[in-house]
Amino acid sequence: MNEPKQNSIAPLVIVGVVTVALVAIGGYMASRPEMRLAQEDAPDVDSSKGPEMTMVGGVMRPVSDIKRIWDRDEKYEVDQDFALFPGKTPGLKEGDNPAVDSILEAARTGSNPERLNPFVKPEPFDRLAYEQDPDAYVSLHVPGRVWQSAQPGEGVPVLKAASEHRHRVKQGEAVRLSVKTLPGMPVTFVSFDSAGFENGLAVISVSADENGIASANFAGVSGTMGLINILAASPVATERVRFGVYVDFPITQSTSSIPESGSSTEASL
Repeated sequence: MNEPKQNSIAPLVIVGVVTVALVAIGGYMASRPEMRLAQEDAPDVDSSKGPEMTMVGGVMRPVSDIKRIWDRDEKYEVDQDFALFPGKTPGLKEGDNPAVDSILEAARTGSNPERLNPFVKPEPFDRLAYEQDPDAYVSLHVPGRVWQSAQPGEGVPVLKAASEHRHRVKQGEAVRLSVKTLPGMPVTFVSFDSAGFENGLAVISVSADENGIASANFAGVSGTMGLINILAASPVATERVRFGVYVDFPITQSTSSIPESGSSTEASL
């Protein structure tokens, strides 16, 4: 029997630490007052003498270019510290739920890479095994299942949305996303932008009810903002269903950049 790879989780920890460090440095540099070029500090340009030039990234550029950029973005500067910071995504730990445990087990042992990478092909769907133990299937975190829809053919249903495709919520609210497949069969929902399903992850598999309706709640948790793209797929149905959930800050409801469409139906986790 192969010995578990004790150090397999170390690269993940290192990548996480480096990522956090880079984000922190970037946030600090962006927040420094001296990094901002205020309109009144930009030098005037005498057009009769030609544009005043400055070095930008190793290339000489007119100062007016830089001035225009900062003039355009000035309206986004906020004096309050982190007034629009989306927050921090809630952490998870071993024992929270079977899906989280399946991820930690894969990272710890180096086995089952399909639980960690959406581009690792999972095992083919075994309908008989699923019907014997549905919970064993839906309890695992396997993002690649979203690419495992059935091939079109006679008698193969098409996966269809059973709820609105587009939703809008504030942080702290949730929506119920539903699709229709064969009764009792599984559906996997994958968020490509943020966690937020009821298992605390960006991937969840659920079983459809006796009417073929499979549903998952997606919440605008802390750390989530903007448009969240979600796909749903079932291994016994062809096609996929796409959902879009736009998450607003609790303190603002800007509507200037998002077209009016969809629904904002709420659901509790």
